[in-house]
Amino acid sequence: MNKLLLFVALILAASFTYSQVEVSSRLQQVLSNANQNDYVKVLVLLRSQVDLATLDQQLYSQKSTMQQRAYQVITALKQNAENTQGSLKAYLNEKSESSEVFTYQAFWISNMFMVEAKPQIINELMTRLDVLEMDLDAFLELDRPEEVQDYVDGIESVEPGLRIINAHLLWAQGITGQGRLVMDIDTGVHPNHPALNFKWRGNHVPSNQAWFDPAGTTVPSDCDGHGSHTMGTMVGWSPTTGDTVGVAPDAEWITAKTICTSPHTSNSVAAFQWAIDPDGNPGTITDMPDVISNSWYDPDVSNECSGIYKTTLDAVEAAGIAVVFSAGNSGSGASTKTKNKNINTNNVNVMCTAAI
Repeated sequence: MNKLLLFVALILAASFTYSQVEVSSRLQQVLSNANQNDYVKVLVLLRSQVDLATLDQQLYSQKSTMQQRAYQVITALKQNAENTQGSLKAYLNEKSESSEVFTYQAFWISNMFMVEAKPQIINELMTRLDVLEMDLDAFLELDRPEEVQDYVDGIESVEPGLRIINAHLLWAQGITGQGRLVMDIDTGVHPNHPALNFKWRGNHVPSNQAWFDPAGTTVPSDCDGHGSHTMGTMVGWSPTTGDTVGVAPDAEWITAKTICTSPHTSNSVAAFQWAIDPDGNPGTITDMPDVISNSWYDPDVSNECSGIYKTTLDAVEAAGIAVVFSAGNSGSGASTKTKNKNINTNNVNVMCTAAI
């Protein structure tokens, strides 16, 4: 009888442990269809996360400068990852030697790993007490316009849309983006575009502080044209003709090329992590963008307020960078938006803007 009770207790304990890990339905579906020797790419969110809401409130109450804010947020995130990732790294290294794990990447912006491994390993990760949530490392898609029309009157003009949103009234007050730095996570930027090339921050800082590409390239490029379009919307301006299409025509730009041949979520997480500290020095802030624009979405995400997205985006905002998403041009109907844009930590954290 005692042995039977012990057996039941062990089963219940194992079930309890497993149930503590939130596993997305799309990951479960992929695993159910995978062969035992297939490699599946997943995101593994650890249980230990920096309490960014409390830290953010403390920084506000202390009236911390932007430099102090960035330093405290970055160092807290890095320290937490260093203190808590050792056990899982050791496990993944061991399984890599037997090729059960193909590759993995650790993140500190959100205490998280990208793991590409066989189903047996992924199932084992689901039983770990230090793991909180697991999801497929999904493919992201661009928010493309459903219809493109050219409304520009000609050169030496201002894009009519800029007047519709009253950008010209800000310019009249001297608010033109001068001294500001913008960024997008997209398909890259054409390096020779006459309305953009002279505004690249990499013209006067090391290129690795102004250009991020998981593929390892060192100079800007655009795999699609979408990224150049969105960057033009932010800062586009021609010094030879005066033609203005950007809201902040005097700002500089940096960019991340992640929505191309391998638009995995992990690549965009890596871009956000790079953006918080492009020069690798948490004590500096001139390298950090003021805002990051995102015109992409996760079409199959089952939990739009997933901790994997929320922890990452909250970290970027806490460090002092505004995050803006497009509402999307292909929602299910009027006044709807594409997925993973329902994160609502407060009224302004991770804004989502629509077109008119």
